[in-house]
Amino acid sequence: MSGPLGNDNGEGDIDTARPISARQGSWADSSPWVNTMTGTPTARRTLATTTTSSVGSTHVYEEPHPAIPLLSRSKSVVKCDHQSAYLMCTPDDSNAPPLYLHAWRGAQPVRDTVSLGAVTRVLSSGGIKQASIDKIVSLATPSSGIITKREFYTSLVLLAHAQLHREISLQAVARAVEVGSLPIPTLSSSSASSAAYSAPSSPTFTTLPPAYHPTTSISSTNDDPWGTGTSGSVAVKGSGGQLHTSMSASRHFPPVDEDDDNGHAFGENLLGGTSLGEWALGKQQKVEVRMRDELKGLVFKHTIWFIATERGAMVERRYSDFVWLHDCLVRRYPFRLLPVLPPKQVHIPGYMAVDELFLERRRRGLERFLVAILNHPTLKHDHLVRIFHNEQSELSAWRKNNPISLEEESTSRILTSEEEMSVPSDLEERLTNFRARIIPLVEHWTRVTTTIDRIAHRRQNQAAEYERITEALSGAVECERTGWRPVECENVEADVVKVAGGLRAVAGRVRQGADEQLETTVEELKRHRELYVNMKELFTRYIHLSADNVDKLKRRVETNMKKLETFRDAATPLGPAEFDKLSHSISTDQRSIELLLRRRSFIRWCMWQEVLWMFRSTSLLSTATREWVTNEVVGAENLRVRWEELQEGLDNVLPRGVVNEE
Repeated sequence: MSGPLGNDNGEGDIDTARPISARQGSWADSSPWVNTMTGTPTARRTLATTTTSSVGSTHVYEEPHPAIPLLSRSKSVVKCDHQSAYLMCTPDDSNAPPLYLHAWRGAQPVRDTVSLGAVTRVLSSGGIKQASIDKIVSLATPSSGIITKREFYTSLVLLAHAQLHREISLQAVARAVEVGSLPIPTLSSSSASSAAYSAPSSPTFTTLPPAYHPTTSISSTNDDPWGTGTSGSVAVKGSGGQLHTSMSASRHFPPVDEDDDNGHAFGENLLGGTSLGEWALGKQQKVEVRMRDELKGLVFKHTIWFIATERGAMVERRYSDFVWLHDCLVRRYPFRLLPVLPPKQVHIPGYMAVDELFLERRRRGLERFLVAILNHPTLKHDHLVRIFHNEQSELSAWRKNNPISLEEESTSRILTSEEEMSVPSDLEERLTNFRARIIPLVEHWTRVTTTIDRIAHRRQNQAAEYERITEALSGAVECERTGWRPVECENVEADVVKVAGGLRAVAGRVRQGADEQLETTVEELKRHRELYVNMKELFTRYIHLSADNVDKLKRRVETNMKKLETFRDAATPLGPAEFDKLSHSISTDQRSIELLLRRRSFIRWCMWQEVLWMFRSTSLLSTATREWVTNEVVGAENLRVRWEELQEGLDNVLPRGVVNEE
């Protein structure tokens, strides 16, 4: 099985490593790979993160300054007849009830903005109709998709008006702000907790919950519960529980308005034109993979990888342990969206050496592999996955002392009638249509990833060129100062020194932006590309492993049944031994047919759920692109500030109007 990191798919992956901000503040303070005596990294390669060294720049893991400053609230009421006056009549922290700020914090804002999915979850928890939700979103959210706190508060005011059957308009919001008494919406009990909106993003369970299985309640007249019919709405629910919930916890999706004309998130040709309401994923659980400083092994050297999760202890694993985990998951969950592993390479000292670029590509590939598993609604609860992340001893020793079961998931998972009915009748046609698009999608996203990766590396090279210019200018000034020159040359030298210092600041900002782009944008694009790579591998397993011999068994049962009838009518009766043998064969085949038919139903349901999960995972690209654009805006602004500072410095050193005498 070839991974997405081979050849040009993983080209140009080197950048600085990202700490888990939720677990620790900085590498120098609490990283397991930092020398506690000196505060310096001890593991080799890419352990330090970029830091903020100049005014106006923000680190990617610190709380950034707002990219767009909020307008101050006007004392007078302005009619919201136009979008330009929108911010002047919206609520803010000065007049908002505590519930508003509570809900804002629960929506997990990033860079003082929240995603459209978070706003939709809040509105859905209010129990209003889908048409009202769509109207509130169109009024309260801008076309750019960047939702600030003011716009979030506005959506809460409109939600309260919708629950009270009042007017849903910006004029109603302006009147509420003028009166100074904002209505308080009624949210679900789960949404009222502090972790209400973080639960769908990073769920953890104290006990093993059921697998992710949306069920569908349908009208008796609708043969296709995911079709485009209008006789009743579809209600979907999945099993992403809240934080520290029990096995019975499940997440309910809002009803889907099939008459909605606002577009379909999944496309007409796959899901029959329906959307899933709340489908955008929240914050994903992160994993860190680091490389040990020295290699292990006497003859065949191998690399040891440190693995740290947000909720688990640090463990050491070999690449062969990753291969073992992948093989076990393939055998247990052949019809799940399993991530692919980076390619393997043999290291023979003196003959074949593993280069730094390959190791960094593998490290990032292993991180994406583990992140995909830990955020999958079913795979993350597997026993072997927990052992892989929590067992402190070597896995090779653990496997010798602990036998494991690799039975296929279909042998223990029994579908309910609702789950069986949730699968569309034309599933094979939809899967065939989608499978025809997989390879072109992989090729397109590979080109996108490779191109942006090259842009980031060109910026790194540009920063290096600025640094070389700085060194050359400084050296030229030092050389000039070692001998005689006219006094007037000091003005020129002062200019050169200022230019060297300004270029040094510009080089630092350009390098920081390139590192952030490699760390965030490029990795998110690779994760998005690997969704289609993983889906292509799933289709391959589906074709090869879904075949069965039900038809052959049915023919054999019919033949044995005819033999029994023949022997019963024969003049010479059949002996007890022969009769028992035929009866046992018939009953065995019938049980096998029943199990195989049950496996068929499970495979269809599982494929449908994985397709839905893959499309839900694509929602993370929206957040990644918004962060990319925001980082570019902030980076361009910081570069402008540094060039202006350099210009002001030059003006102060050598005022305008000075004329050199000949």
